[in-house]
Amino acid sequence: MLALSRVFRDKFCQGLKHMYLRGELVFAGGCAEFESWQNFVRLVSLMQSKAWEMYAKEPFAGAEQVFDYLGRYVHRVAISNHRLVSIDNGRVYFHYRNYRSANRPKRMSLKGEEFIRRFFLHVLPKGFVRIRYYGLLHHRQRKSKLKRCRELLGQCPDLPPADNEPYDLLLERLTGIDIHRCPICGSGRMLRQQVLPPIRLTSPQDVPRIAAFPIEVSK
Repeated sequence: MLALSRVFRDKFCQGLKHMYLRGELVFAGGCAEFESWQNFVRLVSLMQSKAWEMYAKEPFAGAEQVFDYLGRYVHRVAISNHRLVSIDNGRVYFHYRNYRSANRPKRMSLKGEEFIRRFFLHVLPKGFVRIRYYGLLHHRQRKSKLKRCRELLGQCPDLPPADNEPYDLLLERLTGIDIHRCPICGSGRMLRQQVLPPIRLTSPQDVPRIAAFPIEVSK
């Protein structure tokens, strides 16, 4: 906790300095004296000289609950597939839980355009990433760091080149999951009918209307 307190203190004080230089701080009343750069720097230095108390509360159900909570949001956006019920007459029906009614599941429907608008509110803007790696797996140093680790462990410094096995066959060989098998009937084979080109959206209002494409299933 001591190391965390120092990191939080230094980053907080550094952020204050950046805000001061950008003119984002307003000093009024008894704080007017800190409008001077010399007085402000003296105040920040005094703050950094003190030991800050950092409190991080332990999760009620242990670390497993934290990983389970984060795992649901790391590889999913907005809503999971099992909550979707149907699409009928331009409306999307899905399940949700009402925490004000004893957490009972209920059903809601939205117009297709409104559903997509809300969905895109959870999509990160261009340039933002959901997961950031650090340490040995940091993107800029991952290759060199992992190579050095293998050298220290006496292993092959470079990984063997990956074979050209298709991803669907590789997934089925490693996990036993056939991504081409129909998840409804369990026997039909799903075939690709059309590839939709990517669409660059600048605002939720640019979301096009949903077009239904038939999916051919072979028995």
